[in-house]
Amino acid sequence: MNPYDGPLHPALMPDPSKTAASAAGSAAPAPADPIANSPGLAALRSEAARYALLLRLAPALRHEAAAPLQPIAMAASVLERRLAADAPDLAPIRDSAVRLVAYARAAAQGGLDLVSWLAPDRAAQLPLATVVEQTLALLATPMGFEGFTLVSRIDEAPGARPVPAAGLRLVLSGCLLWLSDQAPAGGTLCLETQAHALTLHLAAASESGNEKAGSHREPAYRRLGWSDIQALALGEGLDLKREGNVLVLTLPDLP
Repeated sequence: MNPYDGPLHPALMPDPSKTAASAAGSAAPAPADPIANSPGLAALRSEAARYALLLRLAPALRHEAAAPLQPIAMAASVLERRLAADAPDLAPIRDSAVRLVAYARAAAQGGLDLVSWLAPDRAAQLPLATVVEQTLALLATPMGFEGFTLVSRIDEAPGARPVPAAGLRLVLSGCLLWLSDQAPAGGTLCLETQAHALTLHLAAASESGNEKAGSHREPAYRRLGWSDIQALALGEGLDLKREGNVLVLTLPDLP
């Protein structure tokens, strides 16, 4: 059991003495859920879930930030060697410079894209398929090392209505990590559209065909609890339900 699926704090639990006193008197209503009736506590729990999720995503974000820097270093090394020649040939030097500029621009754009995970534009709306693609692009490699294969079966017609990109991307990544945390071994994580909802489920490890993957290791940060994912979805204004081993995320109706 994930310890973060338990009560937030003893102070949030009903007082047994007061509960007993109420039961002895008139039929008083049961104590209300302090989380559900306190927007402030719900917001704090959502922020805590977002923090936990970002710490889980940190290794993938670091990898994606470093990857575009490698071709820059290689192009700079080639350019340096060509410039060091006794009689430099300007044509290949010009080619190296063009490549270096292109790599630098790609790295800069990649860095801006990664920052959007930490400081997203809440007003941004993108097609569902694009949001799913961005999420899988970040998680495919690290989760592949753990034995998981990510499969998108999003059937979206051209001109489909957009969805809130920032919130949905975070909730989707949280759902994928939560599903992987529940599995003793790897498997195939599938995303599919169903009416106005997006479903996620984990197939058995034997169906994944990912035989070269390593073992399912303990994450660098704690595993995510179901209460984390619920709080995250609630904080992003999304409706998330669990139906057996399938997660159903209802897509919001946008004007």
